[in-house]
Amino acid sequence: MSVKRNEVWKKFYEDVYSKEVIALNQTIVAGLAKKRKEYQQQFCTMVKRFISSVNAYNPVIMKPIGSIEISVLRYSVYEDKLQLAFEAFDEKQDVGECVAGYQVEVDWLSEEFSEHKKKLLKLREGADWIREIHEEDIYVMLQDTMGAIVKLLVGFFKYSLEGVETWEEYQKLNKTDFFFYISMGEYRDKQYLLFVSREKFDLLTVNSAETSRYGAFSDCVYKNNTISGLDIRNSFFQNCTFEKMKIAENLMTDSKFFDCTFYRCDLTKLDFTGSLFFDCVFDECDFDDVIWYDGQRKDDFYRKTCVGGCKFIRCKVDTAELGKSEVLNLSMIEGERSTL
Repeated sequence: MSVKRNEVWKKFYEDVYSKEVIALNQTIVAGLAKKRKEYQQQFCTMVKRFISSVNAYNPVIMKPIGSIEISVLRYSVYEDKLQLAFEAFDEKQDVGECVAGYQVEVDWLSEEFSEHKKKLLKLREGADWIREIHEEDIYVMLQDTMGAIVKLLVGFFKYSLEGVETWEEYQKLNKTDFFFYISMGEYRDKQYLLFVSREKFDLLTVNSAETSRYGAFSDCVYKNNTISGLDIRNSFFQNCTFEKMKIAENLMTDSKFFDCTFYRCDLTKLDFTGSLFFDCVFDECDFDDVIWYDGQRKDDFYRKTCVGGCKFIRCKVDTAELGKSEVLNLSMIEGERSTL
């Protein structure tokens, strides 16, 4: 690339393209939000169809499936058809053998991307200096947006696969017993977890030297005890009760709490980055030095914490820190604590 073209490319990138990337991301976010349920349903249908195809092929491969990885394909930018690759891996997961796979176009995302590309190409027809930017340059720039697009998609679909265990297709899947996951990311690159299942275990008796990650706990009651020093990241708690529990100083990022109740619990020094709290009640709990969202990667939608429909009753909580997460329909009730 000549010095002149290098300067032109830099000017186009800084003055035009960077602004258009932001506009594209905003358009995609708005589109996702507008038709959230529709797109999530479409995504679940895609996953179901792939699992069905794996089930049909399984008598041939005769191997348990350890993971299903969904990837956004960078090269599909050149075809104006953004595609997702679905791949099933054996029990060794991403370091093992890919035993089944196919690709599918995402129509609505392709339309947004195609319109964006046309806009950039039209801008290139403007001032004389912009004509130094070739169509190939535009494709390279569009490929560079894939990382941001992936984060937008995984942030949107992160919680859309709840209830996978009830799918007939999933129940028929020959999968590994101990640990199975579904993830999304870039092709043969970093993947973000969308769904995890593992063997059941007791959170109070698990060996702290072993991983406690990816646990699923439903209708559990924990009273007058301590959960400390555990790595319980990426866990799922539904309709669980924690009463007079010390749950301090555990690793708890990227976890989900649905319809849970916490009464007089010590939650100090916990990091909830990337977690989701829905319709939970916190009564007389201590949140000293709690991190709700570390904020180090503001563009990473996957790690955003969301607190929705929750009640905080007579709690010690730093509302400024809590406000760093996405807060929806929050209820803060103050007053004197009970002496019991």
